[in-house]
Amino acid sequence: MLIEQLKLPEVPFGPYSISRLIAGGNPPHGGSHQTHLMNTHMREYFTLDGTVEFLRRCREQGINTWQSSYSQKTEDALTRFREEGGEMQFICLCSPDGVADEQAFAKVLKLKPMGVAFHGEVTDRIWRAGKIDTAVDTLARIRDAGVLVGLSTHNPEVIEYSLLHRRERLGHRFLYGMR
Repeated sequence: MLIEQLKLPEVPFGPYSISRLIAGGNPPHGGSHQTHLMNTHMREYFTLDGTVEFLRRCREQGINTWQSSYSQKTEDALTRFREEGGEMQFICLCSPDGVADEQAFAKVLKLKPMGVAFHGEVTDRIWRAGKIDTAVDTLARIRDAGVLVGLSTHNPEVIEYSLLHRRERLGHRFLYGMR
């Protein structure tokens, strides 16, 4: 596949270089944050073929990284896109259960993600429950798999907490790019 691509500015991300704009997984997975009807329309539009075309169009516009939750459609679309000659870096959003389950985590790693991060809604939920420290073992398992580790959130307090406690409690990078 030969794609004429635009070149967006890129930034360093660990050992990688990512476009300053990355594609998200909400459109193909029907996550509009609006209405159930909108979610349904998005899922109907983003068939497997539609998702592969989405990735192709992202690359044409200079986007070189896709962040998405793992699903069979994610695996199928990314695999097909790459088999057709497309190049797309991948950051997988996950839950602690998805990392703890050996078979599920193996499927994620088969996609050769540059990083794996807690899904923001999962992080927010364990923060509200007062259980953010339960993330430590999961984040360590991700790091031990040899990929970048991340903690997505919609709550600035989680970022502040992770920065304050990353050395004393976590002993490893809690957020992307933190040392």
